[in-house]
Amino acid sequence: MKLIEPLLQGVTVAIAATALGGAAQAAEEAPRYRVQNLGTLGLPRSASVGVDINDAGLIAGTVLDGTSRTRQAVLGPGRDGLRGLGTLGGRWSEATGLNARGDVAGWSLDAAGNQRPVLWSGGRWTDLAAPFGSFVQGVANAVNDAGQATGQLSGHTLYFDGTASRELRIGGTSEGLDLNNRGVVVGGAVMPGDVVRRPFVWEDGRATLLPSLGGTFGQAQAVNDAGQVVGYSYSAGGELLPFLYSGGAMTALADGGFGQAFDINERGWVVGEQDLAAFLWREGTRWDLNTLVAPDQAGRWTLLSAQGINDGGAIVGYGLYHGALRGFVATPVPEPGQWALLLAGLGVLGAAARRRRAR
Repeated sequence: MKLIEPLLQGVTVAIAATALGGAAQAAEEAPRYRVQNLGTLGLPRSASVGVDINDAGLIAGTVLDGTSRTRQAVLGPGRDGLRGLGTLGGRWSEATGLNARGDVAGWSLDAAGNQRPVLWSGGRWTDLAAPFGSFVQGVANAVNDAGQATGQLSGHTLYFDGTASRELRIGGTSEGLDLNNRGVVVGGAVMPGDVVRRPFVWEDGRATLLPSLGGTFGQAQAVNDAGQVVGYSYSAGGELLPFLYSGGAMTALADGGFGQAFDINERGWVVGEQDLAAFLWREGTRWDLNTLVAPDQAGRWTLLSAQGINDGGAIVGYGLYHGALRGFVATPVPEPGQWALLLAGLGVLGAAARRRRAR
């Protein structure tokens, strides 16, 4: 430790000096991503979508079998590691969310053809609607790191506390679309006397409607542990825009067009789709993800929608790969500014080593 600490201090000083000298330039540099095709489990004439990714790099998604006309939830670290998760006994299952320990939220048809909200954990599916009877329809949309889940059950928000399921009666109808590790649920609800969904936050037994971007219709899609919420809302001019709700303020993430925000990580980075293109919003700038693909991959992909982002900045979603619908994972690559900092640090380490040898 006595030898390493002075070297680390030298690296810190060099990095700080380099960062101060090039801060303005680094702020303007676009991030870069390499994109991997998630494939279709080897099934011909099939398609896939990626829906969520955790910090360990596990990816949840769905493969649509073009031969049998069925779909199946999948989980794995990437194309070569994806595996099908099966169903509750019916023909279809679909993944909608993922937590840090690899539990998957979604829905599945049972043997009778009923759509059930399900949670994949410990190598098997659990039917979250089991206490409500065999004919109830629903979906689980998200699961947090404690194993709590939310979704919809017979038109009302489903809340699973890790042991038992119950309904949250928010307005006339509602649906929970995400929840954070504090158990805060967000989604959309149709309030009494209303006919359109509005974004809500449910916390400590109380639901609160979020403001809009000037229009009436909207929905909250995701929430992080800091309580920042993303989703979509109509503007006064009738455009559907992605939003970020943070610190009591609602911010539009686009000036116009049609878009939605689907996920937000703990760094406040947002992903979604805008005018049929996947986007990344970070540090106040919205990027078309197609423009961030590494140059040697240009032309292979049309990235349509970004569905999930982890704290490392890796993004999953779906797009067209040589014209075929495929799930993708986009992994950030080091930016030029980062390489400059790394080289500066290595230079300090080399100089320190030479001084030690001279002494």
